[in-house]
Amino acid sequence: ILLLLRYCLAHLATRLALSPVFSLDEAEQMLFAQDLSLGYRFRHPPLITWITWTTQYLFGLSGGVLFAMKYVVMFLGFVALFEAGRIVLRDNALAACATFAFMMTFTVGYYPHVDLMHTVLLMSLLCAAVLMLARVVAYGRWSDYALFGAVTAAGILAKYIFGVFTVAAIAAVLLTPAFRLRLDWRYGLLALVVALALLAPYAWWAMTLDYSLTELASTVTKSDASGLSARLEGTASLALSLLEFSLPFLAVFVAIFAPALLPATPDREVADADAVAWSRVLGLTMAFGIAMMFGSVLIMGASEFKARWMHQILVTLPL
Repeated sequence: ILLLLRYCLAHLATRLALSPVFSLDEAEQMLFAQDLSLGYRFRHPPLITWITWTTQYLFGLSGGVLFAMKYVVMFLGFVALFEAGRIVLRDNALAACATFAFMMTFTVGYYPHVDLMHTVLLMSLLCAAVLMLARVVAYGRWSDYALFGAVTAAGILAKYIFGVFTVAAIAAVLLTPAFRLRLDWRYGLLALVVALALLAPYAWWAMTLDYSLTELASTVTKSDASGLSARLEGTASLALSLLEFSLPFLAVFVAIFAPALLPATPDREVADADAVAWSRVLGLTMAFGIAMMFGSVLIMGASEFKARWMHQILVTLPL
């Protein structure tokens, strides 16, 4: 955790030393955070702006405060992923490797330092969701379910695409018998109630202005074409985005740890049933996430994807 703190402090110091100029996303937050509102632009949910407003209300309006807030959010996300790794992998060193692996990707290790605000918060909340999912499966306390619901609501208020992870992860656990039997449907309802209660005010704001998630998704992914060529273009764009998101980490991992990609042996399955179950859950979560994104290609004709839209699918990849 101290290494993670030093990593974030080093990047914060670098940013402060290099330039006081805001990126597009940062300038947007400096503009909108002058006022507290239920919503700002429907294209982006308001959570990062609420956090920016709170931070600047407490510490003043300045670039340094904004940059520091951004790295606090990033730090907390990395810590959450590390704690999730400790539960899933049951090994501190492996959990640390999985966490630092994201710093070997352009999408998480580079882009957030030169731009992005909503996506930084999205990534951190996805890490928190992985942690709460691990706690639900490992401990199953009502508080774990309630926190999973709260993190889910916060994630959707960070970026709508967060919902892809929630649906995929829940489906993956339900299709893993060893973990499905540990779930408590009553606590599951509690998680749902908490999530809906936290989302209700913003949902009311959006509905009163007649905004549509379907129209937004169609605009963002350029779903205005039809026919086989458009479907092929969308498929290729999605595949390329998934690959770009994981590089160069994925290439390095395959080069060094290729044997780890082989299926587990029967002896290991008997000796470590939880490890096999977690591998299944994490793999299915990614597979279902990809399937949902691909569904937008087949159904809506989505033709354009970007690597920085793949966090909700590949957040479990290093684990």
